[in-house]
Amino acid sequence: MYLMPLSFLLAIVAGLISMVFLVGGIYIVWAWHVGELIALSWLVSGIAMLLWSALGRSLVLMFYPRGNDEPHVHRSEHTEKIEGADGSILHVEFEGPVDGPTIILTHGWALDSTAWYYIRRELSKRYRLVLWDLPGLGKSTQPSDGVSDASHVKRR
Repeated sequence: MYLMPLSFLLAIVAGLISMVFLVGGIYIVWAWHVGELIALSWLVSGIAMLLWSALGRSLVLMFYPRGNDEPHVHRSEHTEKIEGADGSILHVEFEGPVDGPTIILTHGWALDSTAWYYIRRELSKRYRLVLWDLPGLGKSTQPSDGVSDASHVKRR
């Protein structure tokens, strides 16, 4: 049997409680506005619930300081610009020992090669890394036809 980690379970419970605060706060403020709830304390509690929904994360994060190794934008000194088949200019970076086994890292959509901060820091000690930015993302340019996916390619 698979047991979920406690932190994952707590995150789900916290998310549900946050939704209850948001929906409850909206309902209380609306009910006070239309006259179903008359006491001023209802309005204050509804506004407090809405503020907690909007600002609660910031208040909680004040108690958790940032780590010593927060990721930051890191670009290699060894780069090349390569023309892609779609007319885009692809930004390619190389890192690690030249004679090491090569690993090519491709990032996900809406990211760029800087998303590999921790991976590149560890793997570049033993492996030759080739990182590139997909067309239209990071330092790569848009394709010449403006379409940044392969849907326009003819299938055989």
